[in-house]
Amino acid sequence: MLKRGIPASATAAMMGMTLLAGSLAMPTWTQAQEATPAICAEMTDEGSRRLAEEFMAMVAARDLSGIGEIVAPDITYDSPISGLKTGPDGVAAAIGAIFASYPDVDHVTRDIIADTDMAVIRWTATGTNTGPLRGIEPTGEQRDWTGVYVLQTACGKIARAAAEVDQLAVLGKPGGNTRSVEADAPDAAATPGACESTSEDALRAAVDTLWNDAWNAHDASAYRRLVTPDVIQHWTSGDDTEGVEASVARLESFFTAMPDVRIAWNDISAEGDLAAATWTLTGTDTGGMFGAPPTGASIEYDGVNIFRFACGSIAEIWSEGDILRMQKQLAGR
Repeated sequence: MLKRGIPASATAAMMGMTLLAGSLAMPTWTQAQEATPAICAEMTDEGSRRLAEEFMAMVAARDLSGIGEIVAPDITYDSPISGLKTGPDGVAAAIGAIFASYPDVDHVTRDIIADTDMAVIRWTATGTNTGPLRGIEPTGEQRDWTGVYVLQTACGKIARAAAEVDQLAVLGKPGGNTRSVEADAPDAAATPGACESTSEDALRAAVDTLWNDAWNAHDASAYRRLVTPDVIQHWTSGDDTEGVEASVARLESFFTAMPDVRIAWNDISAEGDLAAATWTLTGTDTGGMFGAPPTGASIEYDGVNIFRFACGSIAEIWSEGDILRMQKQLAGR
């Protein structure tokens, strides 16, 4: 999963950037550089949004022939479906594998959060599985799935990209989320916002508090204080929950299954009434995940959450995570 740091771009634009363990490392500057790095303008919300819209227009058209025009030559693209790919051709090949497996796939952009040099895109997809994917033969089934792209931008290009998708739904495996793609419209509001807008800094602070005081302190009362009574939560796997008590019950199931569960997250992006951040969950399965017997397995997987606010409270949460990685860890693989 892409982590936010100093943006990387083409080699001629920013030098000394190295990629370590799938995240962006701080640049190492040599004392005597052979050339002076080119200077480019800082990215803006508008610039990152434009790149996100152009990227999704190509995905929606199932035509990535022009991808080199909007991504940096040294772009990295990381997805649990494709793994780590590099360069424009790598991006085209990774996303193109989905097109080959689902030739009629229809991607619909649901939300874009553009925040300086980051853009987070929530989308849904529907398609018919007529081609193989990751060694799994096609079934001819029509499937719906959800996903999030996280784009880091620099010098007018997409410099880094990562995706989280409902892998179980894409690969036709049981246990994925059960949300309705058709019902998941951009205006699917739990609580109407008939109040003054909340500042983006306040949105970031609320998300920070959610993870610090609710998740990492294992305090369900903090969750209740931050969300609306009719909050909707779309979890990485399993049924959606509607209403604060149903969501609290699911939250506390994590605390029971993994008493040491913790969430570490990266910078929180915000725009309008939406906020988003990538995260890493860690814990030890000593209580049994989802009602299964405990395995004692150490769990670590990445994901991304998007939060919709109403009147200063969290009204809806979308979560995508590397659920196949978690399942393999539980199975001891």
